[in-house]
Amino acid sequence: MIKTLRKLMKMVRHPGRYISGLTLVGVLSAFNNIIIGLALMLFITAAETGEMDMLITSIIYIVIFLVALLVLLPLGYWLYETSVVHTTAHLRSQVFRRAIRLSATWLEGRHSGDMTSRATNDAQAAEQAYSTNTLNLVEVILGGIGCTVAMFVVDWPLALAILAFGAVRVWVNSLFIKPLEKASNSVQKALGTLTERLSDIANGGREIRMFDVADDQAEKYQQHNQQVKKHAMTRVRYSAMVSWFNEFNSQIAFVGLIVIGGWLVLQGWYALGTIMFFVQLQNGVERMFRTFGQYITQLQTSLAGGRRTLEIIEQPPEPDRIELPQAAPATSASAVSMDDVSFTYEKTQPWALKDIDLKVETGETVALVGPSGG
Repeated sequence: MIKTLRKLMKMVRHPGRYISGLTLVGVLSAFNNIIIGLALMLFITAAETGEMDMLITSIIYIVIFLVALLVLLPLGYWLYETSVVHTTAHLRSQVFRRAIRLSATWLEGRHSGDMTSRATNDAQAAEQAYSTNTLNLVEVILGGIGCTVAMFVVDWPLALAILAFGAVRVWVNSLFIKPLEKASNSVQKALGTLTERLSDIANGGREIRMFDVADDQAEKYQQHNQQVKKHAMTRVRYSAMVSWFNEFNSQIAFVGLIVIGGWLVLQGWYALGTIMFFVQLQNGVERMFRTFGQYITQLQTSLAGGRRTLEIIEQPPEPDRIELPQAAPATSASAVSMDDVSFTYEKTQPWALKDIDLKVETGETVALVGPSGG
């Protein structure tokens, strides 16, 4: 997963703009819960103590943060999204440039529909890896880290307890990474095969009608469609299990913090404002643990398409010239003379010609006919 993501990130156009946009959006996300939590704590403390200055201070914090959001957040999204647009155009251009230079042996072993799927379905999926998926991960990770740091500054024992609960969730989510990656790869491969069948139907429409094989072609298409459905359901099953576990733990964490925090306030160990500050900060940490598995699932799907797209780009192009071995001196006066000639398209394939001896005289016509008549 990391290897494919690294390759896609190397293709990002205007990386400075891309990183600046991601960082800006992520930092604002990190401060969101902190500022709101701080203002909430000041609100409650001001209400308990009747201090008007504290209430005004909390309002000022909120206003400053809202102004920063109105100015900086659109700028961050603009920087990031313009880089994504340039990168996607570059990716499609790279796929096309390499597609027209692919070796004949590589193309012979693949269906034209598979090439179409890689250039469309898989390229579109790959775009999500460095766009939406990466943005989501940066937002929740920086937001979670920011809230975690703020919690440790305020009260490290309580912060440590919240993080320990979240670490269990991360460990459970990690168990699903490999199965989700395998399921996502299977879905993208099955989609490629489905596109192949659709291409056959589109290009052979006349022949299908002439030989009355429409029902047979429809049955084959349906079989491949069922394969896509089967692999997609496997991916959905794993994804649903991750989502259920994260949502269940999210509710447990929230209710647990409220109950335990209320008990700590009643014991006089913590102020109500401090507990409410932790409740707000816990939202940022909780969101990171809750959605991390979901975003990793989405990233796996995108990277499955990215791998198939990169496979085209990384294929060595057909050389401009192929140096042939030095021909032996002519030993026959015939127009064409072949002596013990063998040929295969690939080393792993059977011989197309094997130990051929042939002489063609001037004015003579000779045809080599294969089993299919070609």
